[in-house]
Amino acid sequence: MKDTLHNLLNKQKELEHDQQVTNDRRAMATKIDKILFYIFLLLTIISTAGLLVVVPFSRTYTQQKKQIMAWIMSTLIKTNFIVLCFIS
Repeated sequence: MKDTLHNLLNKQKELEHDQQVTNDRRAMATKIDKILFYIFLLLTIISTAGLLVVVPFSRTYTQQKKQIMAWIMSTLIKTNFIVLCFIS
């Protein structure tokens, strides 16, 4: 009788220990999951803001650069035309 009671108590202790380990691991997994979620959220917000803010500025910069280059080319063409007119 004592042996049976002793075995039952040992099994109960093992089950409680296993449940405690499972709960600890679940709590740790939850914390890691939250940390990774916040990292993902932060990177998503930064990349979205970067795309919404930086791309329009770079696009306008590229357009300004094209306009400046077109103005320079047209000026050079006019200057060459004037020089050619004087040489002829």
